[in-house]
Amino acid sequence: MIITQSLASYLEATGETPEEFAVRAGVGNATVRRLLNGTTTPNQKTGNAILAATHLRVTPNNFFGLQSHIQDPDEVVEDV
Repeated sequence: MIITQSLASYLEATGETPEEFAVRAGVGNATVRRLLNGTTTPNQKTGNAILAATHLRVTPNNFFGLQSHIQDPDEVVEDV
């Protein structure tokens, strides 16, 4: 199971700068800065880009104060 985190926590943990992340995620620097300072929330395209770029660690829910628990697709779950 993946426990998600905020974008700021993700960047701190990875040591990636907001500018580096913006390039890797394919979103604008200004968008990342606004997301980090809480003046905007991601639209569907940006949310999907962040989700992919963070390998499911930061979800759109995180921008609304909701924590997500996502089943890692690489984990095998057995029915009991």
